[in-house]
Amino acid sequence: MKRDDRYSKRKKGFTLIELLVVIAIIAILVALLLPAVQQAREAARRSSCKNNLKQLGLAIHNYHDTFSMFPINTGWRNGGGRSKSWILSTLPQMEQGALYKKINFRLRGGVQNGNFLGQVIDGQQLKRIVITPLICPSSPTPAILPNNQALDYDIDGGGNGGGQNGAKTDYVGNMGYIHTGWKDCPEIYNPPNANNWVSPDEVSHSLLGVFYWTGKFTCRIRDITDGTANTVAIMENHNWRRGRGFPAEFNKTGTWASAIGGIDAGTKGINSGARNNDTRCTSWSSTHDGGAQCALADGSARFVNESLSAVIQRGIVTRAGGEITNEY
Repeated sequence: MKRDDRYSKRKKGFTLIELLVVIAIIAILVALLLPAVQQAREAARRSSCKNNLKQLGLAIHNYHDTFSMFPINTGWRNGGGRSKSWILSTLPQMEQGALYKKINFRLRGGVQNGNFLGQVIDGQQLKRIVITPLICPSSPTPAILPNNQALDYDIDGGGNGGGQNGAKTDYVGNMGYIHTGWKDCPEIYNPPNANNWVSPDEVSHSLLGVFYWTGKFTCRIRDITDGTANTVAIMENHNWRRGRGFPAEFNKTGTWASAIGGIDAGTKGINSGARNNDTRCTSWSSTHDGGAQCALADGSARFVNESLSAVIQRGIVTRAGGEITNEY
């Protein structure tokens, strides 16, 4: 008698234990590979950010070739003075010439419809036009920042305009080793011999950077006696306060179009954060691990470690301090 084939042949397939083992192995592989993938993505984002800074460095040099000086800010004035950032002035050199040609520079200062930063271009207010090369891919903050205090200054000169939405910049011009505000940022590291940036007449030229909050000080290559390769021109500022506690802790000040939003000083340690929503209380900061990037005055871009000493930092953020900076 023949045996029933159903009993003579072993059934094929995975047992439950075998299936669980396979799932466990896959989970381990994913856990091992995921950090590597994330690191690769961040490396790509950081590289793109560095390229943005290189392009900005090239833009200010092209501006210098045309006007024999680096671009300047036009600061605000109480009662609606026209505020114009150095970034806005550099739009033609940033391949944003089409936008620049549409801007009406004769309008009265301010952010409301019909005023300078509130003028409508191609269906969008100037203050809300997003320029992608001004945004670091690593920064999770929104492209249009709400309740933008930097724009408030363009209403009444005192930061009390009721909150405005403005397109951000993650890159700001370096003002040097000077007080970032009217000495009303309690956590600011106020170094000896620093100067108050509100009063241009009191500022020592040796402590200046490449930019300033008004057109009081211009900067030419010949003014950078410390060497263009040793002086920071543009630095990252991802607008963090109290560290990097996104989203509740990001600083709502940083619009590219406003004179106050496009600059900051280099007195605070890299990634040290701020304690309020005042752009003057922020500084060199990023979302990158371990430091932040900058464009030097020679047009190159590099990453700088957040453990940089205060002495070296002072040397690289001032244009004529006479410091001898070591490798950093």
